[in-house]
Amino acid sequence: MDGPKSNRRDAPVWKRFLAGAIDLLPLAMFLALNEWSRTHTGLALRLGSKIVLWTTLFWILLRDSLSGYSPGKALLGLRALDRRTGDPAGVPDSVLRNLPLVPVVFAPLLGVYGPLFVAAVLVVHGLVIVSSRRALTDSAGGTEVVEE
Repeated sequence: MDGPKSNRRDAPVWKRFLAGAIDLLPLAMFLALNEWSRTHTGLALRLGSKIVLWTTLFWILLRDSLSGYSPGKALLGLRALDRRTGDPAGVPDSVLRNLPLVPVVFAPLLGVYGPLFVAAVLVVHGLVIVSSRRALTDSAGGTEVVEE
């Protein structure tokens, strides 16, 4: 949806939440794998957990880099755009946009407090969207999420 700002429609809050939930499924899988690996001591499992951690980190940072689409955004007809130019978000925009979510990726390393930390970050992130229709990630990346 390139073009003048007047033609853009802000994405509905419920669609943003649902798209974010879809996009964060890899993080949920990492949390589950990490918790399970604590009770099992196999070297392969611990190595696999580290690979999942780094893969999840790259996923979070680059999730909006495919012409402003992430899987969740594409499914729900949303797109991340550069706020100044209206161009679809690319790799630099995606990295800047998703940098505030990086602590969430490493939260499982906090042990029992990891899920609480993740929940707190996501609640704060959600409250900002509800109150201002812009997410912390929008401010960080100079982007906006629109409905196509």
